[in-house]
Amino acid sequence: MGRRISAKRMVRGRSGRALLAAGTVMLTTATLSAPALAESAHFAPQFGCAGVTISLAGFPDRPGNTVTELVQIDRATTITRVFSFDGPTGSDTIPYELSAGHHQLDARVKWGSKLGSGKHDQFLAHGITCLPEAGFSIEKLQAVGKKGQLTTDTQFGTRRELVRYEIVVANTGNVPLTLGPLQDLRCDEGTVTGGPGGLPLGAGETTTFSCTHELTPGDQALGEYENVATLTATPPPGEGPPITEESNPVLVQLPHDTVGFGCEAITFAYADFPDAPGNTVTEYISVDHQTVITKSFVFDGPSGSDTVTLDLPPGAHKLDGRAHWRTNGAHGAHDQSLKGRLVCAAPPEEAPR
Repeated sequence: MGRRISAKRMVRGRSGRALLAAGTVMLTTATLSAPALAESAHFAPQFGCAGVTISLAGFPDRPGNTVTELVQIDRATTITRVFSFDGPTGSDTIPYELSAGHHQLDARVKWGSKLGSGKHDQFLAHGITCLPEAGFSIEKLQAVGKKGQLTTDTQFGTRRELVRYEIVVANTGNVPLTLGPLQDLRCDEGTVTGGPGGLPLGAGETTTFSCTHELTPGDQALGEYENVATLTATPPPGEGPPITEESNPVLVQLPHDTVGFGCEAITFAYADFPDAPGNTVTEYISVDHQTVITKSFVFDGPSGSDTVTLDLPPGAHKLDGRAHWRTNGAHGAHDQSLKGRLVCAAPPEEAPR
């Protein structure tokens, strides 16, 4: 005979299962709502005409919080980037350049499951109006020789060597600019090329001019060749006055020497060499068109002096002093001859005792 189960026990069983089910729902709800910090995570954007600063708060107090930031400009251009920060707060500035006039801006931040998942979208009510701001930068680069690397650093050259220049102009404002002729008096005549070709340079755009100069014996005698470029740019009518900017100076240093001739010695004086230890030159001394002395001379720093003793017989002599160097990134040569002849007298005879 089957076992009877009372109605009371049935109720208890149903109630137990109901309570168990209810407990499961409550646990599930608690589990879904566990990342309370992530739910309170938020950000505040501060919009401007040159960029937006996104301030984040309410994130977990641990390293490596990562979010994806999206900035939309005029419902068309979208800037996307990933930003990581440590701790519950962080701040990131996303640069852009808005043209003069009215613009709509929107910022959105998203974060993944490790932070509890979420996103936050904020737009700038009524948009932003940017006033005209004209501005540009001009940077000069140089390279010595046909294969040299363009740089703003000081370079070393020698006479009859070609220096190549590039002048990079960037429109840093929010209005187009009409560029005037590049003023670069230390570029050789007729070598200036490039630029926007008479067209306005738009906001955020760049253009490049180029020119050259062949180093001269006069440059080497001076020991250096500095170059600076100047440019004037004009914004559209009513959006500001013309602007003139000067580039950074670039310098080519030309190591050189001078030779002092005498009957008893020749002195080589070196200048404008690299400011480094171990500058090495090879010296050649010729007397009456015949090389009589070849020697190496080493000195530290940009300058040095070497005196070579001579023992010339009495009479007139033709003297020549030549130096070659390839040292510490500098190379060159210089040959110097005494104009006319050097007359050396016989040493006085000693008086008899």
